[in-house]
Amino acid sequence: MDGVPCLRVSQRHAQQFRRCLQSKGALDLSLCLLKHSDDTVLLPILPSSLPQLDLQSLRAMVASDSACEIVWRQSHLQSKKERGQKRGNKLEEILQELLGSHGERWTEELRGDLPRSFQRHGDLVLLGDNCFSSPLWKKMDRQLWSAVVKGLGAKRPGKDESNIPGWI
Repeated sequence: MDGVPCLRVSQRHAQQFRRCLQSKGALDLSLCLLKHSDDTVLLPILPSSLPQLDLQSLRAMVASDSACEIVWRQSHLQSKKERGQKRGNKLEEILQELLGSHGERWTEELRGDLPRSFQRHGDLVLLGDNCFSSPLWKKMDRQLWSAVVKGLGAKRPGKDESNIPGWI
């Protein structure tokens, strides 16, 4: 078959199925899961693990009352790398607008001061301590953090495992 093999599960049990697939080495970690409007989630599966995947025992391990089935996703599933690049580009665009509204210019130095990675914990996004250190960013304080959460799709920012004052 063409496309990406996925396990379709209820959104309610998606995390448990994800953990179970990951522990079996069957989850394709390079691809993003896909949420559907019908309250189901597609979990990408490594094609090589399909022959060993027993849906009945998987369902019994996770939630015997839940449905799960193998489906083939024909359209492109976004890779985690692509998703990160897209979010990074969105953040950069939002920050460029913010700078412009303050009469400031975007520079390569400011681009280098953006977070290279982040961790998401629910609605909290944790950034490393090595970003947004330029005095220009510090001057924008609350407006900067509003732009960051908007650009990264979060509600609360944190930096170096501590919360940003005023955002809890």
